[in-house]
Amino acid sequence: MARSETAPLMAPSTPKDEFRHLLLLALPLIVSQVLEYLPNVVNGMLTGHLETTNASEARLLLSANGLSGLYFTVFIYSAAIGVGTALDGLCAQAYGKGAIDEIGVLLQTACITSSALVLPLLALCVFSSPVLLALGQPLDVALATQACTRLMALAIPFVFGYEILKRVLQGQNAVRPIVFAFLGANAVNGVVSYAFLYHTSMGYTGCALAFPCMYAAGGALLYPKVAQLQHLQASTWCWHSAWQRMPLFLLRSFSGWAMFVFELAGVSTSSFLAGGLPNATAAITATSIYMGFRMIFSMVYLGLGVAVSIRVGNALGAHQPQRAKTAAWQTLCMSVSWAILSGLAMVLVGGYYAELYTHDSAVLSLVKELLRATAPLQGTMAIWGVVQGVFRGSGTPHEGAALNLIGFFLLGLPLGYAMAFHGGFGVLGLWLGVYTGFGVCAAYGLYWLITVQWENLMAKVDDTLGV
Repeated sequence: MARSETAPLMAPSTPKDEFRHLLLLALPLIVSQVLEYLPNVVNGMLTGHLETTNASEARLLLSANGLSGLYFTVFIYSAAIGVGTALDGLCAQAYGKGAIDEIGVLLQTACITSSALVLPLLALCVFSSPVLLALGQPLDVALATQACTRLMALAIPFVFGYEILKRVLQGQNAVRPIVFAFLGANAVNGVVSYAFLYHTSMGYTGCALAFPCMYAAGGALLYPKVAQLQHLQASTWCWHSAWQRMPLFLLRSFSGWAMFVFELAGVSTSSFLAGGLPNATAAITATSIYMGFRMIFSMVYLGLGVAVSIRVGNALGAHQPQRAKTAAWQTLCMSVSWAILSGLAMVLVGGYYAELYTHDSAVLSLVKELLRATAPLQGTMAIWGVVQGVFRGSGTPHEGAALNLIGFFLLGLPLGYAMAFHGGFGVLGLWLGVYTGFGVCAAYGLYWLITVQWENLMAKVDDTLGV
């Protein structure tokens, strides 16, 4: 690994240095998050401009495109995120402690875990329409979406491979290769999507076939960088050591999966429930476009969350609890500052973004209403995104999982449903429920950051690694 990539970890622990090193780490991570989401935007726009016979068909195709991506993320990609969450904290802590041989064992444990998940996840992709129907989707939307998810199933092993390689690198502060890898993956996605959408008889399902091609390219571009790591070159398959770490790894993976899924499912259920509103296709399409714009800005929160996870994990592993605390609060300030800019962008340019997808007046009206109403609430996402990163880096993702369950499922979803279907708020009510969940979680996150004892977290890291 290049010295320049590890340099941010070795610097003196002063607030000024920590802020500079956070930026050096966060900026490539933010770019990589944007690049990972960009294919969804590109494919949605390409689908929206396919020739259709009427506005109803165009809405159906956009709905299928948006829901297939959402379904894959909630039910499939979330499993890879769970495995990645375990690697995030454990690799960062091991690297901070200098126990780099442990990283090779963790990689093997991740591969075993992922292999056991592939077949069940394939079944979920192939038979997605019953799940979608159970979630209240119209039959035509469910069947159109299933046509996409069956092709997207081919991506499952490549998604796991990409996520594992990415987490191993970023836990050691090697983040620039991730940016270059997904730049290449985006190019593959654009070419394949355009070719299959407009130059074959596949129609809107062409984007789904681009999905496995994209992740295969991303993993292939990351693999040489991981293979160059000297401590991994020296590693051999050690089943005994890998299985020894399995209980801890599975617990961290489950907590990471639950933390991700409870939040994402709470947010995504709003899209599924939109299918039960009057003028369902307009509501689903508006939600898909709104989520696309919102997620572009949310990539910064995600990137900052990954950065603080790495810094906190490295610092606790290196017995520097004060540096971990400094990293957490500095990242929080950066995230809230971005939330202010995000809210302004939602009001000022969000409507123009929506017009890139469609000129349907009913859809555009709903999108603009969502953007204006939720712009002031972006700070809740900013705070909670950073706190979840701290949970991952400190080895306490179960805290985030519990809060997401309470905030989104026990409070946000029931409130959103009541406002949407009984309060007359429509699709806006669903999203006000979502932001209620973010508000509850953010309030607890601030309390946790103020009261947590960083020395105790450091001691738990020592007990966990045992090296």
